[in-house]
Amino acid sequence: MGDNTRHEPSEQADESSNGPQGRWGVLMEPILRILVVDDDANTVRGTRRILDQAGYETAGAYNGEQALARVQADRPDLVLLDRQLPDLDGLEVCRRIKSDPALMDTCVVMASGQHTLSDEQSCGLESGADGYIVRPVANRELLARVEAFARGIRKGRSLREKAEALLRHRTASPQPFGDDQAQQLLYEVQVHQVELEIQSDQLRRAQGELQLSRNRYAQLYNEAPIGYVLLDRTGAIRQANRTVGELLGRPAKELVGQTLASVFATEDRDDFLDYIRALWEGTEDRTFEGRWPCADVGIRWVELCGRLERGDVLQAVDEPRLLVTASDVTQRKTSQQRLEQLNVALQAGNDELERFNRLLVGREMRMIELKREVNELCLQLGWEPRYALDFAAPAIGSSDVGNA
Repeated sequence: MGDNTRHEPSEQADESSNGPQGRWGVLMEPILRILVVDDDANTVRGTRRILDQAGYETAGAYNGEQALARVQADRPDLVLLDRQLPDLDGLEVCRRIKSDPALMDTCVVMASGQHTLSDEQSCGLESGADGYIVRPVANRELLARVEAFARGIRKGRSLREKAEALLRHRTASPQPFGDDQAQQLLYEVQVHQVELEIQSDQLRRAQGELQLSRNRYAQLYNEAPIGYVLLDRTGAIRQANRTVGELLGRPAKELVGQTLASVFATEDRDDFLDYIRALWEGTEDRTFEGRWPCADVGIRWVELCGRLERGDVLQAVDEPRLLVTASDVTQRKTSQQRLEQLNVALQAGNDELERFNRLLVGREMRMIELKREVNELCLQLGWEPRYALDFAAPAIGSSDVGNA
């Protein structure tokens, strides 16, 4: 900002802007009012021009005393306050605004081109400032930061309007009268008290809605058709839903603290531990099938699918954990095993049929050879051949069979 070069402000520069909604005194709509405080008139004019074009209504001040007078008289919604002023330091101006009960809700944003270090910005915030802008700042960024503060101001304004309306409904003459500072202070206290009541009521409703959402989540979690298990680094179960307990025939709360490997059949544990280890290392993306001994049904086949979770938001847990889903695939595995048995039996039947076919073909071929030999003997004796062969059978010992 203009901390080194100071320009004498003109009368016109000190006037409030005549935006589309008019002067502050005749505002018809709740346009946000911003007071720009800087000892450099060019900085004030340039900043006001940017904010005016964005739809805000602005005024200017050029030293600390003038800023305090304008804040007291005009009650702006936001004060864009230079850190270094010719009479009062910006920190002192901020402290005085925030220490006045009638002005403490005014949003004060420090701005400086010299005091830009982290500790210096911290001093500004510790003095009561609601924000800090480091100059030079691009016009777009300036507008974005101001609008961010404006959203909070609008919410606070809406809350105050509700509080004042409720106070008017409760009290016969809730408005402060005259210039009595005590009456004004009393009114502000009453308004703040009603605001706290409204916020408390909103908080109770939000807590009730949150609790309802948590209850719905818990119901969906426990009544899900698949099991959910949360494991820590040691493989111990930290959380399990009701479905997991039903799969094992035990209450889910009894599983907490046990290792998930311990519920598997002995012959599946080593493979399961390899699967979990690969999940932790991020080298496994397949599912795992294993057997869970169950008191009521004997062996239950389950299919597991796991993924690495970086934290539990609901329980504020930062350490990584494994979320494992468990699905009952006993019926599928039983069907697969039965299908495998039928395939084995079918293959054995096919093998037996093939062996029988080979024997049958061999017998037929031997009969053909014998008939040919009988016919040859008949011809040698001058007799008619006894058997009519409609194809030419191969000679004995030959593997080729031709057509007659």
